[in-house]
Amino acid sequence: MSLVPPQPATTTFELSNGPDRPPLVHCLETASTKVAQYVVADPSTRRCVVINPARDDCTDPMTMSTNAADSIIALVIEHNYVVQHIFETHDVAGGYRSAAWYLRMQVAGLQGWPPEISSEATFSSMAEMWQKRHGAENKITISCAADMADGASMMIGRMRLRCMHLSGFGTPHQRALLVGGNLFGAHSLAMLSYQNWKADNSHGLGDLPDDEVIASTWRSMRSVMNLPVATRVYAHTQSGLGSSASFDSIDTCRRTNEYADLSEPEFILRWNGQLQSGLGKPGKASLFSRKRRKGATPS
Repeated sequence: MSLVPPQPATTTFELSNGPDRPPLVHCLETASTKVAQYVVADPSTRRCVVINPARDDCTDPMTMSTNAADSIIALVIEHNYVVQHIFETHDVAGGYRSAAWYLRMQVAGLQGWPPEISSEATFSSMAEMWQKRHGAENKITISCAADMADGASMMIGRMRLRCMHLSGFGTPHQRALLVGGNLFGAHSLAMLSYQNWKADNSHGLGDLPDDEVIASTWRSMRSVMNLPVATRVYAHTQSGLGSSASFDSIDTCRRTNEYADLSEPEFILRWNGQLQSGLGKPGKASLFSRKRRKGATPS
């Protein structure tokens, strides 16, 4: 569990209480899943949001461990925070197991009312299990808050949170959250890499992106890259960065991302070339060809 130091006061924050009171960003990393959970708090009012709360990975499929989520609860108690909202960015690859519903029930018991959940995920049988095990006495209605529209914002205490929808290679529900000069849920786009995408999707190479999806990914990447250079883009996993820091600046992303300066047609051409090269082994080219016939044909 680590507290990321506030940014310098010279940075302009989208905060109603001014740049002298930047958001407090706590990173809680789970050893079993490598998922980075975040608590972002307004230092003036102690109101906070939780981003990507995760359950632990268990070898026994019938066992559920909440150590990672419980670390969030411990931090909230330690700092006397009030949890206003729980968000899932859907930027986390396959191993992510949500603890949003468990966390909601536990926090409701602490503060007397449940935080809202913003997630496009369906209410699954797993969530029902959480309700039966942890929330039966609280009589809390099972419902998600309405998804925030692209560009919409809300106040968390005295700090402003803005939502960015980022369609593309990830889930269609992927979004980023901008709080002051801190961006969550966009690291995979800001540091886009074909090799990382291939590793994340190695289990499903049959679902290859067509030109429309590739172009959508480029537009999402550009909207992230156009943010101020000092913006901190926080990683969604422990292994998401080469250093011990939990974020990269937009300036670093622009210098590192090989696609940062490409136009949309150039990006589509480059990505298609990398796809063809990666699938050039015997038995794979026909898979690529079948997929391309379903979508637009590269020019």
